[in-house]
Amino acid sequence: PTSSSFEHIFTDSQIDYLAGIINELHIFRSDDITSEQLQSIFDCKPIVTLKSKNNRLLAHLFDQLSIREYIVEDWQSVIARNRLFLSSQKDDYINQGDLSTAVSKLKEIPMTGKYAKIDIYIKNLKAY
Repeated sequence: PTSSSFEHIFTDSQIDYLAGIINELHIFRSDDITSEQLQSIFDCKPIVTLKSKNNRLLAHLFDQLSIREYIVEDWQSVIARNRLFLSSQKDDYINQGDLSTAVSKLKEIPMTGKYAKIDIYIKNLKAY
């Protein structure tokens, strides 16, 4: 069965930390995301719809959160079902196919730069 929520277990300080990561890496094409906005996204009740700046980077962030068991394994369907983000390439919601493609493309690119930073930041998340 697929989940309709992330079933996340983030503390307030982890949400603050994640918002900082997202802003530092410019994952969205907008002003900085607030902790309140990010919490609403993880609760699948977004108070703002954010447009992805880079779908692969966004997918890598959520994939790492899933691998480390902060969110459900089928996070792609949760994002698609709840229409949480607009795609970087088109003015439409990111769908499961977009995310699936982004994750498979991640296997073909070196995990350097922003991708490597996400890995390090998510490893450090439990300290917050």
